[in-house]
Amino acid sequence: KNITQSLTRENIILFFDPEQGTTPEDQSASASVKISRYVIEQGKTINSADDWFNYVKEKVNVTQESDIAQENGYKYISLEKLSDINGNWAVQEDYSEMNDLRAKDIYIYHDGQFYQLVCKAKDIAFKDYQPYFNTIVDSFKTN
Repeated sequence: KNITQSLTRENIILFFDPEQGTTPEDQSASASVKISRYVIEQGKTINSADDWFNYVKEKVNVTQESDIAQENGYKYISLEKLSDINGNWAVQEDYSEMNDLRAKDIYIYHDGQFYQLVCKAKDIAFKDYQPYFNTIVDSFKTN
């Protein structure tokens, strides 16, 4: 937990399937789960799962309009509140990128900070990887 500046990404870990791509950076070829940590803005108060959902929705709406989303061929599918993940509020965003990548991001709130788990795979293989993604998400714990 080295990052203290609001909304600055701290990369925690990246899992990827080397069978699906030559490097983890080659996002168009690999199946992967990346975990990042962020600190929310000072003055923002999250007191409920609904507050957390609305906070994430606001960020997703801004992201949809960004240049980087347009460059990556981002296509929003859905946003939903999940059951708590190990006692923490969670929201899931489903989307596609570059016409052949499917992704889901899980945003987990914990004590003024949040973790983003980015699960990606080729659209054709996404369902096959879903059990692995779920295992990683379900095992997620905060200190």
